Amino acid sequence: MRILTMAAATLLWPALPAPEQPYPARPVRLIVLYLPGGANDIIGRLSSQGFEPVGNSAERFGAHIRSELAKWEKVVRESGARAD
Repeated sequence: MRILTMAAATLLWPALPAPEQPYPARPVRLIVLYLPGGANDIIGRLSSQGFEPVGNSAERFGAHIRSELAKWEKVVRESGARAD
């Protein structure tokens, strides 16, 4: 009986309520397990700042650039911005 009581207590221990903490309680660290300055390091750093990698081929990247140019062309023309 004593072993059964100890087994039940062990199984129920994780179910006890714990004090709630706001998530995250401290800054979250992004760990990239590759050499600094490599492609994976750069992608990890940019992703941690909110950037999203686009395309996995030259054709997809070109399509993304063309869509961005079409999207921002009108804004640049109306603003009168010029490259000096």
